Amino acid sequence: MDEFPGQPASGLCARRSLQGLPSGGGKGESPALQIDTGIIRGFEKDGIRTYLGIPYAAPPMGERRWRPPQPAEPWKGTRECTDFGPACPQVRLPQKIGGVGLERMSEDCLYLNVWSPAGDQSERLPVMVWLHGGAFQLGAGSLANYDGHRLAGKGAIVVTVNYRLGPLGFLAHPLLSRESPHGSSGNYGLLDQIEALKWVRRNISAFGGDEERITVFGESAGGISVMQHMVSPLCGGLFQGAISQSGLFLDQGLLMYAARPREEAESIGEEYAAALGCAGAPDMLAALRAKKPRELCGMKKQIRPGGIFEADPRFVPVVDGWVLPDEPVKLWSQGRQHRVPLLAGSNASEGNLFITHNRKLKKMSVAGYGEGIRTYFGAFGDDVLALFPVSKASEIKPTISDVFTFFDFTAPAKSAATAMHSGNTPAYLYRFSRARPGDKLGACHGAEIAYVFGTLQHYLDKPLSLKDMPSLVLREAARDIEDIVGSPPGGVDHDISSAIMRYWVNFAASGDPNGEGLPEWPAYDPSTNLMVDFGDEVEVRPVGQDEACKVAGEFYGIP
Repeated sequence: MDEFPGQPASGLCARRSLQGLPSGGGKGESPALQIDTGIIRGFEKDGIRTYLGIPYAAPPMGERRWRPPQPAEPWKGTRECTDFGPACPQVRLPQKIGGVGLERMSEDCLYLNVWSPAGDQSERLPVMVWLHGGAFQLGAGSLANYDGHRLAGKGAIVVTVNYRLGPLGFLAHPLLSRESPHGSSGNYGLLDQIEALKWVRRNISAFGGDEERITVFGESAGGISVMQHMVSPLCGGLFQGAISQSGLFLDQGLLMYAARPREEAESIGEEYAAALGCAGAPDMLAALRAKKPRELCGMKKQIRPGGIFEADPRFVPVVDGWVLPDEPVKLWSQGRQHRVPLLAGSNASEGNLFITHNRKLKKMSVAGYGEGIRTYFGAFGDDVLALFPVSKASEIKPTISDVFTFFDFTAPAKSAATAMHSGNTPAYLYRFSRARPGDKLGACHGAEIAYVFGTLQHYLDKPLSLKDMPSLVLREAARDIEDIVGSPPGGVDHDISSAIMRYWVNFAASGDPNGEGLPEWPAYDPSTNLMVDFGDEVEVRPVGQDEACKVAGEFYGIP
């Protein structure tokens, strides 16, 4: 960054303790800390020390675009870390639907944020590293819903991470693979996440954290990333626990690919380069690297038309033989995941978010539904129709939501828990089903996030509107849907949020979510098939849907 000139670090700087460093004298200042690239200072509120916008890698710009992250450049003096760093360039969302925290965008986006309740370095608290969702096209660690203050107050250090998105993070191309010493391209966003985890291991003790108790957690694309790090050979030893919220590990789900085969991803990259007018350039990669971010990140360039379900993001992780040595679903099926405890689950009505304003479904007939299901599921089409039947047009949207929820989220979460049990590693399965009165979206995709972070008020501060939402994962909306939001959170919601935060922090501390005052959460065992349900109350229940799970397992080739 221009404000902090310096040369790239040639190696790790020796860490120094807080002793002897200047401390924050003014009210609200947090102590200055020495990390491996320099001294930082943040602010303190209610006993939580907060450091925002810490660079964990060099700006991936110019010749660094579409290359693995490089070491962050050291600085002289004290760097004030009191504001978020820029988000990765992306389609800009209106603030009232989640754009708060995305006011600044830049390719210089590899920043993370730390919330620490530790009074000093000797506390050695568990650490939770959050990977945000957004279909690998959208989002940032700075979004208000991910404010780590309240979660950190439960006894863990919370870290949120920016990573490269869309074509900047996941463009594969034969020429990019050729220039890589690993013969790889397309996984720059995953490599950023891995670099952030390495940064945490090197530096978190300065914040009072324990580098041997790191839990990586995330939702949607962040949850997918967690499942992929679980089978990446580059992640061995980087974390000791994993939490995947609504994170499928399927190579091709109903909504999107979790990972594409290298050949297909490179073919998409060639089409993309041609669409940008770079295919005939004497040096095609130089021509691509000369493009401005706004030229690279247009919506039409990032989305392919979908089938009965939704449009398909072009730029997602790639089975490159290095970061991902094989298809994630195959690696999981073979039991090749890292042996660390897993907490995983999904929401009861995930699909509601994606079908609410889908114009295609409004016009679909019962016959069209049957044809679409048979086309997508092939030999399993009749089985799916028997499990999810439709007799009249008004049933199509809620039934497709159920299909979406089950095949993309419920069944994969159970499958992951089954695979962990087979490998003699504990897994804890959950379902989030709480729906506030009047909330027509119910426990839809992403509804649990505000409960996990204790940011329920952030979630409802502004009325939710989709009419200006670009059609990435959601279709264009015809009207404002303020009426869908329902009543404000009440005592039940805050009680559920408190329980979830305590379970999550307990898991980060010991690999087991259980603790005093919480309902007992049994480790998953296929013979008992039990999970915790976060509904109007917290209770242990059977997973159910055994026949549907069997069909999903055969269709996807998962346990």
